[in-house]
Amino acid sequence: ADGSARVAGVGQQKRTRYDRAGPALRSGVSGVKATVFGAYGFLGRYVVSRLGNTGTTNVIPFRGDDLEWRHLKPMADYGNIVPMPFSPRDQDSLDRAIEGSDVVINLIGKDMDTTHYVPFLKNYSIWDTQVEVAERIAKTAVKQGVTNLVHVSAMAANHESSSEWARAKAAGEEAVRAVAPGACIVRPADIFGPEDKFLNLFARMHYSLPRTLLVDGGKAYCQPVYVDNVAEAIAKIALSDDPEVHLGQTYDLAGPDLYTYREIVEHVFETVRAVEPHVANVSPAVAEAIGKAFQLFPNPLLNADRLRRMTIDNVLDEESATKRLHDLEIEATSMETPGFNFLWRFRSGGHFLDVHEIDGKAEYL
Repeated sequence: ADGSARVAGVGQQKRTRYDRAGPALRSGVSGVKATVFGAYGFLGRYVVSRLGNTGTTNVIPFRGDDLEWRHLKPMADYGNIVPMPFSPRDQDSLDRAIEGSDVVINLIGKDMDTTHYVPFLKNYSIWDTQVEVAERIAKTAVKQGVTNLVHVSAMAANHESSSEWARAKAAGEEAVRAVAPGACIVRPADIFGPEDKFLNLFARMHYSLPRTLLVDGGKAYCQPVYVDNVAEAIAKIALSDDPEVHLGQTYDLAGPDLYTYREIVEHVFETVRAVEPHVANVSPAVAEAIGKAFQLFPNPLLNADRLRRMTIDNVLDEESATKRLHDLEIEATSMETPGFNFLWRFRSGGHFLDVHEIDGKAEYL
């Protein structure tokens, strides 16, 4: 079979799975070697943890120094976290990172251009990250004869979107499928979790800014999905031998509930017990100007494209033929349950707000 067939898993046996396979436990040996690009990001740490708990060897390509990836050490047993220096622009380093792997997962993503201190000097643009790097990884996976290739895109991906990020995501999907038709595309909705840029974004706005921004009245709908649900789905797809699960499939992953952005902000205010829950309702034009102003600072809290996406519905298309969480036997987690576990830190009094004196004794509510 040619390279694209191998990466799709057609008639190919995983190189290591069957001669080394043991119990699918953290200290077991799954016999699978997975290269996880973007492993040290928000979603990546949960994916590595899921893979590590099955005894899978995780190759972690990284840029920079050990500080980038060392928080992943507890995610798997000894020897199953393998750091590998690489650069997306260096083909030799890509070859080394993927060589011998059965599975490649691409989680690399960026929602704004990476600039130097001089704003007009770009290191990686959105298009570099979402399209060119994704295509290069897919081509290398094909060349190396990888069995399962999982490319993580976004449910908001759309060539016609007003968001440059969403257009780049759609172009990245096309670029990957063009060189690896059997690749599996995973498209999560807005992801929430302890390190997210969704619920935490609104909590940080309330904590840091005079008013929390809502664009166009916060009327747009979203369907946030829990990070651990997405990680579990990616791990199941990556480790599957069933072509019906991974071969050329597309998954749209979303949570069980729909919310407007106004409802999201109200939920955050309620959870953090906001003392002064003020909102600034701005027009898309004003939001664009505010986002561009924030982009002048390093590591900005907001950017123009993120505010633009707050005016666009990002919910499941019920008529789409794509697969969902339930196709992987995963029950979607509601935002209400885990959200408190990481939002409470934005309360002015932390957990102590729930302590009341009743008959001279502290009662926890």
